[in-house]
Amino acid sequence: MEQKEISTHNYGLCLFSMDKMKAFLKEEGLISRKPLVLLQKSKNIFLNSIKTGAWVPIPEIDSGHYALSVDGFDEPFDDSWEELFSYDGFNLEVANGIWVSDTGSFLDFDPTDYEGEGREIKGAYGTVQYNSSTLRWQKDMAGSLSNSDIWYDLPAGKYLVSIRGYARKDAGKEPRKAGELTSGFRFSFVKTDDFKECRNPRESDDYEFNVEWLRYSYPGKVCWLPKKESGIMWPIREPRLKASIALLLEDGRKCNLNIKFDSADTEQEGVTHCRVTRGILAPKDFSLESGKEYTIYECTRSRGKDKFKELGKLLLS
Repeated sequence: MEQKEISTHNYGLCLFSMDKMKAFLKEEGLISRKPLVLLQKSKNIFLNSIKTGAWVPIPEIDSGHYALSVDGFDEPFDDSWEELFSYDGFNLEVANGIWVSDTGSFLDFDPTDYEGEGREIKGAYGTVQYNSSTLRWQKDMAGSLSNSDIWYDLPAGKYLVSIRGYARKDAGKEPRKAGELTSGFRFSFVKTDDFKECRNPRESDDYEFNVEWLRYSYPGKVCWLPKKESGIMWPIREPRLKASIALLLEDGRKCNLNIKFDSADTEQEGVTHCRVTRGILAPKDFSLESGKEYTIYECTRSRGKDKFKELGKLLLS
C-alpha cells in the first residue's frame, strides 16, 4: 500500500470543514487569526466546538510524519500494519468537504490560504509554503517537505467520526528517526441525523491518540510497596512520581523512565497498570525487555547527589 502522508509540528491533527468552521468562529465572535489559542483557553468555546461538530481535534501526539487513510478515498492499512486503538462517535458537520490538518494551522488561520489553483510562497533561508484548495505543504531550509493540510470531497451532512491508530509491525520499539513513517491514522464516517452526545478527545483518561507512544512503549504494571515501606500513598494521587521514577542498573548507573499510569485503574489497591519507555537521559546501551521484572525507585536530588527510595516492582507484559 502506498500511503498518503500528513505531518504535524504542533503535537496534534484535526478534521474540519471550512465553511462550518468559518460559521462557528463567526457565531462565537472569534475574529482573531489565532483561533487555536482561544479554543485552548476557553473550555466553554472548546466544548461547543466539538458538540456542534465544528472540528475533531486529535491532541497530544508526537510531532512528525504519519500515514493517512480516509475511508472511501484511500486504501485501508494492510496486514503489514497493526491496529493499536479504535475510537468512535466524534461529531463532525461537513459543508464543503473536509480538511485533515496539522492543528498548528489554526495558530495563523487565514481561509484564503485554502483556496485557488495553487501557489508557492518563498520564505527566508530557502523555505517554501504551498497553498491550494486541495493541499497545503511546507518545505524547510533542508528541503524536507511536510503536508500540513489535505482536502477530501466528503459529501455535506452530519457525521460520527471513527479514528483508528496503526503502527508498522516491523518498526520495532525505538523512537522513529526523522522522516520515518512508522505509524498512521485512518478516519471513517457514519452519517447521522443529529448529534445526540458529545465525546471529548481531550479527555485523556478515555483516549490515548499518541500512536507513536503506543508503538514504542511497553505495557506493564507496577506493584507498589506498602506505604509504610515506600512512603507513598495510592500513586494515582501522587502524579509527581511520573517525573522521578528510575531504575538502578547492575553497574550502578541510573536509568530514568517515561511512564504513564492508567489513572482509571482500580483493579486493586497497590497495583497500577501503565506504559513505559526509557527516558531521554537513560544509558544508550540499555533497553527494556518485554516479560521482565524491574525494581523501580523514586530518584530525588539533594546537595548534588541522587537519593533513591524503593517504590516497588515494574512488570512488563
